[in-house]
Amino acid sequence: MNYSELLQLAKGWGNFISDRIIIWRLRFNWQEDWIPVAQFLIDLKDNGYLNVDCVTCDPVDLNARLAENRTLFVIGSSQDIIRQVQEINPEAEFSMAPIPALEGQKAAFCGGEREAYGIWKDTEHEDICLALLEYMARPENVKIVCEASSKLPAIKNVDVDLGTVADDYAKYTDVPMYGFFDRVYLPNGMWSTLKTVGSAMMAGEMTVEESAKIMEEDYNTLRNQ
Repeated sequence: MNYSELLQLAKGWGNFISDRIIIWRLRFNWQEDWIPVAQFLIDLKDNGYLNVDCVTCDPVDLNARLAENRTLFVIGSSQDIIRQVQEINPEAEFSMAPIPALEGQKAAFCGGEREAYGIWKDTEHEDICLALLEYMARPENVKIVCEASSKLPAIKNVDVDLGTVADDYAKYTDVPMYGFFDRVYLPNGMWSTLKTVGSAMMAGEMTVEESAKIMEEDYNTLRNQ
């Protein structure tokens, strides 16, 4: 398959995904589906499972806290954090694990676009974009990107050194990974709403019912833009 054919395939797949997302969105009820999730977050905080400065702490300090053994675990999607911590403290021992499951479900990983490169469907510079993708898809360049981000290559026959994370990938090879909620279900711009709502709930400035109302309002506004 050449890159022109790949571009057409990506366009068709994008339309298919868009159709599926529209169907999913129509089935979502903010009061019934959002409030239990928001309440679960509140319960974690009220029961002492979140750090006390979760609203005000600076992510820039995270690697140092891990390296100094002041932080036990992190819920996130940046696999390269282990490499960064070990650069600070070579004796630090951390590994990657899936997110624990709720009752009756199975543990899973959650992620976004990871390290993705693409072409805008209406680009006026298709030839240049395809040349860039071809360059990025060369095995030697895939190796550089994957080792820098601690991610598995999506292209075959690329040998990468992922350090200790390689063992984790092998251990959890059969564990599924699902896309972040906002990447799948929400219109562009709602990541800011999620951050605002989450911080307000954690600070006790907003109830879960109020958060559902704001989420629904912003969802409808942004989706219709």
